[in-house]
Amino acid sequence: MLISVYLILFTIAFFLILVGLLTGMLPKTVAVFNKRLYRFLRLISTEKFKRPIKRRTCVLTSIRGWIFFVLGTIILWQLPLGFIHNKHHPRFYSHHIAIPDNSLSSVPDDLKVRIDQVLSSAIKTNENIGISVGIVYGEDTASFGYGKVDLNKNLKPEGSTIYEIGSITKVFTAILLADMAEKGIVDFNDPIGKFTPSSVQTPEFNGNQIRLIDLASHLSGLPRLPNNLYKFGDYFSLSFIKNPYANYDPQRLYAFLSQYELNRMPGKKYEYSNVGMGLLGHVLAIEQRTTYEDLILNHICNQLDMNDTRIALSSEQQLRFAKGYDGIVSVPVVPIYLYCSATNWDIPTISGAGALRSNVNDLMKFLSANMGVMKTPLNKAMKRSQVVSHRINPNMNIAMGWHILHLNEHNIDVIWHNGGTGGYSSYIGFARNYEIGIVVLSNSTSSVDEIGIRILEMLICNGKTVDNGTVEKVADKIVGLEASGLYDR
Repeated sequence: MLISVYLILFTIAFFLILVGLLTGMLPKTVAVFNKRLYRFLRLISTEKFKRPIKRRTCVLTSIRGWIFFVLGTIILWQLPLGFIHNKHHPRFYSHHIAIPDNSLSSVPDDLKVRIDQVLSSAIKTNENIGISVGIVYGEDTASFGYGKVDLNKNLKPEGSTIYEIGSITKVFTAILLADMAEKGIVDFNDPIGKFTPSSVQTPEFNGNQIRLIDLASHLSGLPRLPNNLYKFGDYFSLSFIKNPYANYDPQRLYAFLSQYELNRMPGKKYEYSNVGMGLLGHVLAIEQRTTYEDLILNHICNQLDMNDTRIALSSEQQLRFAKGYDGIVSVPVVPIYLYCSATNWDIPTISGAGALRSNVNDLMKFLSANMGVMKTPLNKAMKRSQVVSHRINPNMNIAMGWHILHLNEHNIDVIWHNGGTGGYSSYIGFARNYEIGIVVLSNSTSSVDEIGIRILEMLICNGKTVDNGTVEKVADKIVGLEASGLYDR
């Protein structure tokens, strides 16, 4: 997690400022201390390692101190650090979530209370700054929020609050492919070499090229990330740490494709791939001679009246854009909680992997359409995107973009995806044939998967008794899948 990098840099900056300030203001005292320290070291050192005592004037010592101070200040200035002094920070100006009375009328009151408890707990533990939630229950919908969109502003998240949705973008990319195939623009079995420049040597295995459907189902054989995403100098760049995809241009993507060697047949084995889904969005945009964002707008957003799902936000949308936070860490013993405000990610080349921003209001429409509750021109493409492509394990399948989790406890398939960027986390899921769906968006990197799964199962059971063990089993399947490396946001 990037928070660990920030903590290291924060410690270095604090040390430089402290030492520099003392040295700059008290050069004579520091010079005397250094002289005595050198003498002590000479006494305990062997003759071989003894060095002459260095003599520095007070002026040189003071200059060196102020250089340290300025250097530390510059580092600290570049770190977006802040502090929360206790768990009951004023950002929690409500301890309960009021689900609108005019929505979800068919949901029992005791279930609303339990949903409220799940979200209240998530905020009180300091793991999330703000959360927006959307529930689709047949034709009923409700959206609500808790916490803050920005720790420096007294604004509560709402259904219209915009977040980075990260890898949920992949579902849009897969549905885009399904819609373009439905319209005869492309074919699922088209090789990627059909769309890339002729100078690019696309990977293949025993003469078998990667197909579009392979990219959409994480069966391409490509790794999670391209091996040339990082350059050596990037490790020393704070801007790269905060915005890792910003400088990854098409030339670097083509260079990766030309040198990468597949170690297995495409279409045979699941391996979650950011670069694979990003490549899919890239080649579809090339085929239509436009941008990935324009394709998503024309094929999906405009069809569903999703006016806040974009990559580039307008000035008005920027005002509703939640501030992202990279993480929250408790300082031992001292009741202080360290957080880092995040830089929004730019993903220009492999946008199809995670570049979209959206809100709960838009994603509830997206859910309704995917569940078939809302009839749209995309119903066929969305239904196709939910067809299983490969079995990952006994309880998990992969479709196009979507993952499908089978809940043995209820004999129900949950179609879902989650997302995460440098300052946000997200979850979207629905129960097949139940017309029940959930959207959870947060402006913190702390995962909201368990929140989404818990609420979704509560809605599925609709007030029936669900023991905590059953809920934990479902949540553990998601956590276990991520830990095993089979799935990665």
